[in-house]
Amino acid sequence: YFLRFLVPSRYVGVDKDPIHAEITRKVAFLNKSAGVPCKVDVLNIWPDSACGSIQVRGLDVPRRPLDQIVEGPWNFIRVDVDGAEIDVFEGAEGILLNNSPKLMVCIKERLGNDVIEWLKGRGYSLVNTITDGTKHNHFLDKTHR
Repeated sequence: YFLRFLVPSRYVGVDKDPIHAEITRKVAFLNKSAGVPCKVDVLNIWPDSACGSIQVRGLDVPRRPLDQIVEGPWNFIRVDVDGAEIDVFEGAEGILLNNSPKLMVCIKERLGNDVIEWLKGRGYSLVNTITDGTKHNHFLDKTHR
């Protein structure tokens, strides 16, 4: 969806789950084969504010801040990490400050206000929220560019 809708020049997918990362690689390859012209990288990494590794499905998965994973420029970040949103964004503070990407954050309602307030403290404002019944997709943008 994002490759076809946003038509980026580069797409970097980051997923902590090795199975999901492989599925994303295959889907991205199919989209590229269908004519979406962009460079695609899919990394099996746990995006975090710390470094190290963590076990996922019995495999060691590296933990790295987004600031250390891929060089920018960054114009859009989508985060869906089931409760670890602030950890991910703490590991992306340099990106948030230097690139001011638009954000889509998929979160459960009970966690949403903490994440939104944390991002507001870094100059972001809530633009829209779309609910699919189980999660809320919050769209944020920098208020001062």
